[in-house]
Amino acid sequence: MWWWTKVNRADIPNALRVELEEYGEVVVAQILGRPYSHSADQTAGVPLWTKTNETRRPVLAWLREQHNRAERKRDISETMELAILILVGLEVALSVAGLVSTPR
Repeated sequence: MWWWTKVNRADIPNALRVELEEYGEVVVAQILGRPYSHSADQTAGVPLWTKTNETRRPVLAWLREQHNRAERKRDISETMELAILILVGLEVALSVAGLVSTPR
């Protein structure tokens, strides 16, 4: 529907996408949120995409994509909840009006 959040797929290499999905959204955000230090070069396990702003941009685009996906999922859930509420309300209104007979 027109009010659902649009998900723009980040234009990043597949190898980077796989790596980011292995880490997960929360871990990637924590890694990007910490300040970069020169000792990170010697630290095992620190991803290479944390070094400069140029290497961070694709990762930020991936985080934005993940956020948009979560927003769209919430939008769809809310739409379904609203549709169910409307249908139940319509059923109750028709039952009260006597237009729909209930089985006995």
